[in-house]
Amino acid sequence: MNERLQLRLHPWSSYVIVPVFALANAGVRLDGETLRAAATSPVAIGVALGLLLGKVAGISLGTWLPLRLGWGVLPGNLVWGQLLGGAAVSGIGFTVALFIVDLAFQDPALHDQAKIGILAGSLLSAALGWLIFRLAWDRGGVCAPPEAEPAEDLPTTLAVPVGPGDHVRGPADARVTIVEYGDFECPYCGRLHPILEEILRRNPDVRLVFRHFPLRTLHPRAASAALVAEAAADEGRFWEMHDILYDNQRFLTDADLEHYAAELGVVPWSDVAGHVARIGVDEASGRDSGVRGTPTLFVNGVRYEGGHDLDSITRAVEESRESA
Repeated sequence: MNERLQLRLHPWSSYVIVPVFALANAGVRLDGETLRAAATSPVAIGVALGLLLGKVAGISLGTWLPLRLGWGVLPGNLVWGQLLGGAAVSGIGFTVALFIVDLAFQDPALHDQAKIGILAGSLLSAALGWLIFRLAWDRGGVCAPPEAEPAEDLPTTLAVPVGPGDHVRGPADARVTIVEYGDFECPYCGRLHPILEEILRRNPDVRLVFRHFPLRTLHPRAASAALVAEAAADEGRFWEMHDILYDNQRFLTDADLEHYAAELGVVPWSDVAGHVARIGVDEASGRDSGVRGTPTLFVNGVRYEGGHDLDSITRAVEESRESA
């Protein structure tokens, strides 16, 4: 109850209450005269550029230089676009920066100019971060733990072919088989879920195979969700539970899972040892196939490397159908 309430209040507290608190305590005049003065003020411009560009330059160079010197690698499947997005949004630091102004400047006019620069820099940093994240992640993101191995060293074919023990949605004689290694708490798997559903709807000769690959170090509830999905599979209702879990990714506590199980008439923790072993089989086949993050797709046994959008996956399906 407390956690669900926190999640529901978080958007209001983060995006409304905290900004209103900061502005109410900023003590800055936002009339025309002050804004005109700030537009040409070296202080306001310097503060805004420091937040907008200084953070990006500092974090990016501070990461690039150690990588260039061979002191480490980017963790998991992290890409530079995601790192740059994080660097950009780090410029949204106006709550503390507003209070620092009182220590840095004595002139009241400079106070207002610096505070306007902080507000402008924070808004621009937010916009830049949003743009970079959109460009970096809308091409298809992957959740991967920090210990994941570099992608270039991994196999590119499915190690264990689809068998009778797999969870299959679609015709048995399908010309194209998509195998997904997924995690019920992975946000990218959640985003991919309706796309795969649409592909199945449009292509009656395509089937989807789901294999568990819960990333326990990143998603603490993924394993429990997988157990409940396997309990539903014992009752022949795996795909119904699969859809419920992806539709309710933010609510995967044990109480939530028991509620979903009750809705389907499933006993959630009936054979934990057996279900753990079943999930372990999927995980082992994934590791042998080079899976290190989720979602990872294989189309007709070959690792899919394209974007996780409808058009890209549809093209891969069409190419596999032609070559099948």
